[in-house]
Amino acid sequence: MASGNIRKVGSKRNYARPTAPTTSSASTSADTTSVTVTYTAPTVGPAATSYLVTGTSTTGTTVTASITTSPTTVAGFTSGQSYNITVAGQNYNGPGAAFAAATGLAIPTVYSVQGTYNTSGTYTVAAGITKIAAYVIGAGGGGG
Repeated sequence: MASGNIRKVGSKRNYARPTAPTTSSASTSADTTSVTVTYTAPTVGPAATSYLVTGTSTTGTTVTASITTSPTTVAGFTSGQSYNITVAGQNYNGPGAAFAAATGLAIPTVYSVQGTYNTSGTYTVAAGITKIAAYVIGAGGGGG
């Protein structure tokens, strides 16, 4: 007999929370505070109706999201922090066992430039900004 919570809905019974995903992963890329989460649903055990993604940073900040497709991009992570990310199946009995998708995943530091580009060709950066990244995009022109 399955273990876990028993909940009766109408004439149907579900005896357990869902089984953990068989695989999962989490990754990020430069210039984003989002994480792409991928999981493989288990083929045995109670079915999950969705998956709970939990990211806990080294400073204690937590990001949670309920997802239903894989891969899915989850937003809300803090720039410059590292996170441990888990994925757990959930159904009306609650979340099941979690699977570690990533440990120590570093969210890149993302800078936003707030300033004014002047007609003289200079850029005025707002007070308090200590770092900027500049990208130069050429318009073509064939110089030689």
